[in-house]
Amino acid sequence: MKVLYVTSEAVPFVKTGGLADVTGTLPVAMERYMEKTWVIMPRYANIDAYFSDSMTHVCDFFVQLGWRNQYCGIDVLEHNGVEFLFVDNKYYFGRDYIYGSMCMDECERFSFFNTAVAEAIRVLDISPDIVHCNDWQCGMVPYLLKKKYKKPPRTAYTIHNIHYQGIFPWEWVNDFLSIPEWDSYSMRRGGNISFMQAGIVHADAVSTVSPTYAKEIMSCEIGEGLQDVLSAKRPPVYGILNGLDCAMFSPHNDIHIEHHYSDYAMEGKELCKSSLQYELWLENAPNTPLLSIVSRLTEQKGLKLIENTWEKLMECGVQLAVIGTGDKHFEDFFRWLSSRMGGRVAARIEYNERMSRRIYAGSDIFLMPSRTEPCGLAQMIALRYGTVPVVHETGGLRDTVVPYNKYTGEGSGFSFFDYNEEQFLGAVYRALECYHDKCAWEKLRLQGMRQNFSWEASALRYHEMYSDILNQ
Repeated sequence: MKVLYVTSEAVPFVKTGGLADVTGTLPVAMERYMEKTWVIMPRYANIDAYFSDSMTHVCDFFVQLGWRNQYCGIDVLEHNGVEFLFVDNKYYFGRDYIYGSMCMDECERFSFFNTAVAEAIRVLDISPDIVHCNDWQCGMVPYLLKKKYKKPPRTAYTIHNIHYQGIFPWEWVNDFLSIPEWDSYSMRRGGNISFMQAGIVHADAVSTVSPTYAKEIMSCEIGEGLQDVLSAKRPPVYGILNGLDCAMFSPHNDIHIEHHYSDYAMEGKELCKSSLQYELWLENAPNTPLLSIVSRLTEQKGLKLIENTWEKLMECGVQLAVIGTGDKHFEDFFRWLSSRMGGRVAARIEYNERMSRRIYAGSDIFLMPSRTEPCGLAQMIALRYGTVPVVHETGGLRDTVVPYNKYTGEGSGFSFFDYNEEQFLGAVYRALECYHDKCAWEKLRLQGMRQNFSWEASALRYHEMYSDILNQ
């Protein structure tokens, strides 16, 4: 079996979120089950020169985009045993950003990318059995393959976040992709076209990134208008939990942290906490609970709960370390809170992988009260680093964090069911109560660290899905 993964980002080349972690590591995990795997993505200008200089140009051709005839180059680089193919066009991808605003230009950029992918399969003569597309940026590929090939490869489509659907006016999409009006109704949202809906309708199978999220997106509350389309899909939507590259995220050998540790030698974690407090100008207080947030700073991540409860959190005698970028409102809030609570709150408004790892390693409790969360990798990383998560029971958070039972000692973290301030604070209070019981806390941390979040089980589920598609 040969699989081509189509994505708009992948580690280690470009990352804005969890999509990159998945599409950069899942193909590597699938190598043992596959005859061949490839990944195809845009060649952005801000890919590190270390990788760009190592790419080999393999071919170029022109892509018809409505009345436009645009150049497309294909460059290749092997990484971890997988061939990464890069779609090169300086006009569309030679910019200092990955994604722009949802305007006509963004519609044109990813219409080009989808069309280039469909053409590249023919030009490269790679003959994949499955083309696996991810999120709205790749949603038109299943349709275009059916349109361009007499016998197209089978397709899978994965929804990483249903909130972002790639919705553009019909006139724009028609201008770039020349879709006949009679052929557009299955992907219509009123007078608009949804790239994500096109992927759902035209792919041979649809998956999402956790079992709970697969159920949640069938509801009006979380389905974002696609619940009926998803409910009608046959076979039903697969819910396959994302995995984690456990070699990359390991406190035993992480190059970003000063002191290494493991579940059988935890001394380094306390040293990481002391180093983090020093680096962030927090008070050197080894017995003070250090809470942390590593996140995109958006309302969906539950930050409104933290904004509305920060005074009660501070009354508990805790410290807080925050890193991330996002909505200006939350960036400004955490800047203000850091200046207001100097020595107890530190906020880094930036994307910084090194500092993120140091916060995972140096903190005690990880706050992730997301309103919705398709899967989430941050809570898995926190558990790997012995940092106990507090989460809202939604999506992948519900599938990965086992609520702590203080009577039996079972569990890996703390959770709350109803999305409100009272329940969030209740979960934090329970976590702090456990923190002050050193024996119970040590046992809880070790239980979290010993969970297996590797790709092995998830890779088998993807292999099953691919087999189902080929046997349809």
